[in-house]
Amino acid sequence: MLWWFQPFIEIREARHPCVCRTFTGGDFIPNDTVIGIPDVSLVMQVLFNIIRERDTHRDTERQTQRDRQRERERETDRERQRQKERQRQKERERFSFIST
Repeated sequence: MLWWFQPFIEIREARHPCVCRTFTGGDFIPNDTVIGIPDVSLVMQVLFNIIRERDTHRDTERQTQRDRQRERERETDRERQRQKERQRQKERERFSFIST
């Protein structure tokens, strides 16, 4: 078996020191804990989830960048429109004496 499939923490009949000092009943059941990855299907599922999360994050970031770029373009267009309108207003004011 490959090293990353071996459990890396194995605790048998664990008792917390505080519980041992304060618990006086006789029905305490010690805990067995194995932390690791003993199952290949679990590894594949975890890797799949990591990749899917990364791809989702990447897609979201790309969409956010596109949205920001579109907003900058819209703002640039609005600013150009405002400049054109200011220019037209200046021309109207400059030539307003002709129409009176």
